[in-house]
Amino acid sequence: MSKYIVGIDIGGTSTKGVLLSLSGKVEDSVITTGLNYQLVPQEYVVHTVLYVLEFLSRSGQEIQGVGVGVAGLYRDEERQGLLSALKEQLEDIGHIVVTSDLETAAYAALLGRPGVVVVGGTGLIAYGQDALGHKVRRGGYGFLLGDEGSGFWLGLQGLMAAIKAFEQRGPATQLVEKILEKTAMENFVEAIPYFYADPQKRIADLAPLVLDAAMAQDTVAERIVEEGTEEVARLVESTVRELQLPEDFMVKLSGGIFQNAYYFHRTRQAIQKAFPRARVEHSVATPAYGAALIAMKDLLSVL
Repeated sequence: MSKYIVGIDIGGTSTKGVLLSLSGKVEDSVITTGLNYQLVPQEYVVHTVLYVLEFLSRSGQEIQGVGVGVAGLYRDEERQGLLSALKEQLEDIGHIVVTSDLETAAYAALLGRPGVVVVGGTGLIAYGQDALGHKVRRGGYGFLLGDEGSGFWLGLQGLMAAIKAFEQRGPATQLVEKILEKTAMENFVEAIPYFYADPQKRIADLAPLVLDAAMAQDTVAERIVEEGTEEVARLVESTVRELQLPEDFMVKLSGGIFQNAYYFHRTRQAIQKAFPRARVEHSVATPAYGAALIAMKDLLSVL
């Protein structure tokens, strides 16, 4: 029977899993609900991992190793706690690696090479490494403390601007009509329970509306996008400051927010304004694939 590795990327917006053959080929994949380790009980994370594994092994595939990257999982004691909980449930799987979604995205993007990775979805965080082994993390403080330039941040800025425009406290913007249409509300007072019921997800879901309005030359939305991309560029600057990288260093943009071509283009412009020779590219490999590669590396190290 063939043997496989599973990589799981648990992000704030969604969870993605891939089934990898030992030759590195993706044989199957699955997408389900996302979460953040800091916002839910640990058993929710365990349940998500078990669901992905059950789906990807539904035809009897033998899983030899699992790599799991989780949004909001950064402290060693939290990693060890989650690892222990998973080992209790997955006694038949000999190799389980638990890390943050940042590390899985970085491994997928850079494969150990020098450079910077910015992961942007609901939240936003940067990671950099150089040839001397220095590693730097910047940002990633969550929607309450930071994550400027993220999907949540774009959505929140758009929502606040729309409320001000609706109450004639700020400049007019297409965002008023777009947000009220999305929420099926007549005014923003009615929308209060909607957003407070699930603020992180529902506000982050407004980010595409902000980007659409900016592409339609709505000046309010354009200003939000400009500020967001400048924040991403400043995050890269802060990361690079602690590293020894060449002038043409690599910057990989990973995560759902950068799948929007307009936001990717504007972010690349902002980064290259600060670093003209930087090579800013999409990260082609997914964080879930990176999680699988980390698990495979761990497996091969003991064979």
